[in-house]
Parts: sequence; structure tokens; C-alpha cells
Amino acid sequence: MFLNGWMISDFAKEVAVSSNHLSNVINNKTSISPRLAKKMAIALDVKIADLFEVHIGKEKDIYGNKT
Repeated sequence: MFLNGWMISDFAKEVAVSSNHLSNVINNKTSISPRLAKKMAIALDVKIADLFEVHIGKEKDIYGNKT
């Protein structure tokens, strides 16, 4: 699985979490901590707000799938 050009396992190492935890965050199975959000934003060179999507009424994962 890839995340903005990163393999999940490599990105997980970059932000110092397990691949399983990162996968759960990406798939909306667990919430993201402020610290992890900051690490991810820095690694991806984006604003923290860019990591989040707001959906009113229906929740979706980062791929647009209903959860």
C-alpha cells in the first residue's frame, strides 16, 4: 500500500509508529493523535489540516469509501 509515494511500512518508520497502527489511522479504525498528525504533516510536507477531510452526514476513509 502506498501513501503519497511512500510505502506504508516506510512511512510508519518515518513517523515512529507501527505499520498496523498507521493502517488503522488511515482506514479510520482509530483516531490520530495530535503528535502523529504533526509528524505525518512534516513528513508529507503538508499542513496538518490537509490530513483531514470533513464529511457531513457520512463518514468516509481517505479513499472515499463509506465506513
